[in-house]
Amino acid sequence: MQTGSRIVLTLALGFGAGCAGTASPGPDAGVKEALPSAVEGTAAYRERISMPPGAEFEAVLQDVSRADAQAMEIARATIPDAPNPPIRFTIPFDVAKIHASHSYSVRALIRADGQILFSSDTVYPVLTHGAGHTVDILLKRAAIASATDSALMNTPWKILSIAGEPLQAIEGKKKPRLILQSENGRNAWSATIGCNQMSGGLEIKGDRTEFKAGMATLMACPPPLDMLEKQLGQSLLASKHWRIQGNRLELRDDAGGQTFLCETAHPE
Repeated sequence: MQTGSRIVLTLALGFGAGCAGTASPGPDAGVKEALPSAVEGTAAYRERISMPPGAEFEAVLQDVSRADAQAMEIARATIPDAPNPPIRFTIPFDVAKIHASHSYSVRALIRADGQILFSSDTVYPVLTHGAGHTVDILLKRAAIASATDSALMNTPWKILSIAGEPLQAIEGKKKPRLILQSENGRNAWSATIGCNQMSGGLEIKGDRTEFKAGMATLMACPPPLDMLEKQLGQSLLASKHWRIQGNRLELRDDAGGQTFLCETAHPE
């Protein structure tokens, strides 16, 4: 009886070890096997104008899964001396960077002489959640500042909304403000939601912005200012494009989502 028990126990242990040694495929395995190694597409604009000499086309595949953070670049493709539209492009990418639960999109732009001429302002999903690996992008002409438009720099901006949510000043607190400053060739930003004063570095190239984290005063902010202040900082870091129409400034992230809507602040 003892010998038989040892045999049964040995077989059971052997069977368990065999099962443990068989690795089940991860949740992304099937998706990655089915994915191509590149996103393909076309980009065009409606205006009947020729591409200027030396214009460069750029298309970027990005992870846009997190609404509270800036899009993460996966891969990009550039075409120097871009032809007239439609522009055909291919973005090779590393399949290992793609996750079935994440969301991905492609953005594109055309620049010449350091200025953005055309850019996409709509999210074009690809790869996951039923989206394919091909995309047709409609580019919009970049806004050109007119004599009636407010200046981007050194203008006090009243913050109307953050990430699409209307913002109201709180009685007895500072009014929500954003100022983009330029002095001696250096750019910087400062902002407040009504409690602490925040500031940091700023880079501007054409219609593209890069807000950099910096310093802030350290007052304890009561609700809802504490959460709004956190959202202010996150949304500024996510802001990558600017546009002025009349007395309004709009900031957007790389996925085309509005991060800020401001208007010229009247002197108090």
